[in-house]
Amino acid sequence: MRKEISRIRIRSKFFDPSVDLCLFEKDKNTNDIAQISLIYGQNGTGKTTISKAISNIKTQDNSEIEAELFDYSYTPVNLSENERKEIFVYNDDFMENKVRFRNEDKMGVIVMLGEQVDIDNEILGKKDEVKKINLEIVKLKIEEYDKEKSVKSPKYHLAKIKEQLSKTWGDREKIIQNNSRRSPVSELLVQEAINDKSSYDLKLENEKYKDLLDQYYKVRDIKDDFVSVDFSHNKSIMINIDSINKILELVIQKPIESDLSKKIKYAFDKYNVDRIKEIEEFFKEKAAPFCPYCFREYNDIEADKIIVEISKLINQEFDNLIIDIDKIKISDLNVDDLSYLSMIKSELINKYIKASNALSIEIKRINEILESKKNNPYTRLSLETTIEKEMEHLRIAIKEIDEEVNLLNESIKSKKTILQKLQAQNKRLALAECQTQTKTYATSLKEFNIANDELKRLNISLQKHNNEIAVLESKKENSELAIEKMNKWLSLIFLDSKRISLIYEKGKYAVKCRGKDIKLRDLSNGERNAVGLSYFFASINEMKSGSTYSEGSKLIVLDDPLSSFDFENKLGIYSFLKSIFTDVITNEDSKILVLTHQLDTMFSMNQMLLDDAILTKRKRQQLLVDKALKSFNGNVNIYHRLLIEIGDFLLPNFNGDLPSLPNKVRRVLESFSTFNYGCGMAQLSTKESVTENIKDIKIREYLKDSMYRITLNNESHLEDQAKGIEEGMLMYFEDTTALSKAVKDILLLIKELNESHFLEIYKNKNDVIEEVKRHRLHIIDTL
Repeated sequence: MRKEISRIRIRSKFFDPSVDLCLFEKDKNTNDIAQISLIYGQNGTGKTTISKAISNIKTQDNSEIEAELFDYSYTPVNLSENERKEIFVYNDDFMENKVRFRNEDKMGVIVMLGEQVDIDNEILGKKDEVKKINLEIVKLKIEEYDKEKSVKSPKYHLAKIKEQLSKTWGDREKIIQNNSRRSPVSELLVQEAINDKSSYDLKLENEKYKDLLDQYYKVRDIKDDFVSVDFSHNKSIMINIDSINKILELVIQKPIESDLSKKIKYAFDKYNVDRIKEIEEFFKEKAAPFCPYCFREYNDIEADKIIVEISKLINQEFDNLIIDIDKIKISDLNVDDLSYLSMIKSELINKYIKASNALSIEIKRINEILESKKNNPYTRLSLETTIEKEMEHLRIAIKEIDEEVNLLNESIKSKKTILQKLQAQNKRLALAECQTQTKTYATSLKEFNIANDELKRLNISLQKHNNEIAVLESKKENSELAIEKMNKWLSLIFLDSKRISLIYEKGKYAVKCRGKDIKLRDLSNGERNAVGLSYFFASINEMKSGSTYSEGSKLIVLDDPLSSFDFENKLGIYSFLKSIFTDVITNEDSKILVLTHQLDTMFSMNQMLLDDAILTKRKRQQLLVDKALKSFNGNVNIYHRLLIEIGDFLLPNFNGDLPSLPNKVRRVLESFSTFNYGCGMAQLSTKESVTENIKDIKIREYLKDSMYRITLNNESHLEDQAKGIEEGMLMYFEDTTALSKAVKDILLLIKELNESHFLEIYKNKNDVIEEVKRHRLHIIDTL
């Protein structure tokens, strides 16, 4: 640390405007700047601000306090980063941020120090985050989204959609299908309802459905199979009446007749052409030596004559006629069996059958006439027929049946179309009817998805924090402390090697009292402060057990290091600090600043330094008052002033600082007990060598009880804080009446123990003397 550092300039809420304070005075004779500076100031004078300002020079992270260092000639001193690291400040912030005590199951009290506190703070922060995350997870109530009966659950609203579709679409589909039961709702329909974003006029959709239903009722009972009928074979019958008449009117010229030809002609007329051709074939083949008809023997000449005569009769012209007759004959009519056309009107079927039968008869009659023409080729025949009329009757019957079948098939086709339209409209109407439910479901699903996404995010964050906590816990357990050095110092502070010690157990540092576990409530603030102070000095050399404080220049600031130590322990702490101070100032560049609000600390610290010539030479004492530093020669003017101030409180015209009065009462008791009896204020009313000086037994017992209640009552209101600074040393009173009574009791105690001292203090305050006298009389009269 720079040897020339002497002054500090501070600007803060308290020091506004900024102030320049000469923390390390220069010796007027030697021009040496002090290495040890003792500064006394009452609470509220700015001591804590000074310590925080110096700490801010080190860390540069407090924007509310501006601080700058100067040498004695007001030249700024700019410290390097390494020089700033050599600044060490022991104050409330150090105890709060670097020392933490905690009850631990099966281990009593444990203490976390330095990095462990930082890690623990980080762990606590992450655990708070874990709690917040778990609370957020609980607030999500994600399980409500999975309960089928919860209105927050998409399942609940999905069931409502299914129920709505079943009552609307399902009931109508039952009517459409003419079923006995309600049609079941498919998942596909439900999904379609969910995805549907159309706009509907519900009244209009319902009217469309009713119209289609009316249309469907008209065709519903028609069978669904399409009908087909083929009349093509009847339609293809060819009848040429003119050609038939020509053939019938055709006459073949007769051959010259002989006796034989007449006989053959006779046979021809009697039988038919086929019989004659059969005879011709017989004689051509000479199949037998006798005639198969007369059974007379014949010769070849006779057979040849018969063949010749037959060929004259049945010649080429005759053959052509036969061929033409066979060609022009009308095909028989195939009357279709239309019994399968049950849906066709019966009168149409009967009409077709009647027309077919009539035409068949006429065709048969014409064909028979044509067949007779073969046997009468030499005779003209005539034909009178109604066949064209019959054919027209059949065409009409076929046409009517075709038209009926077409109408039937159109109806079947129309039925399917209407059914499809009706079912589509039923679905559309159902979608329109359940839009309220689907919108509610969509909202519920969106909320669920948001909640589920948030749950995933929270679980990821939760896992991340838990993993980080596990890593930090491991890191905290692996932190190493120079507890051997600290235990040595604790033995020196308490003048007892077993009073308080630290033991490393299971990755933690347990605080032991005489080797045994202790509960946090039983660990005094002084004991906590001793552990914190030991750690502070150990941390200066980064816990290096073999290093000394003379290595490297340092600026060490101690803000009220003895405020919470019991009186009997202060001898040990002074010895401890003296050894530290001696080591520190061996390096001439190092400096120590001690700030205190306790007069006894100021005097005792000064006396401690006076015992060592070197320390005495290098120390200075100052008084911090009215935001300025003044020389302090060690007198007790402050104690006198405090007595005057608390005495003025008893007067009717008191206009002093009431909030600070309880602390002034404590300081008076503290100073009076220290300088007169060498004990703490808590022992002032219990130490026999002190109380025996109070002659009146009633007053003695009263004051013993009053002082006990005042000190114990105030101790009982102390917060059991792990930071180790005994803020609770401030007096606590319920109201001004209790405060007034306490002031009277304390002044009466001082008067009873040292009346001349009391009268000297209030020689110009007769009203205060009289008020204390009245209080004494009141006590005697009351007891």
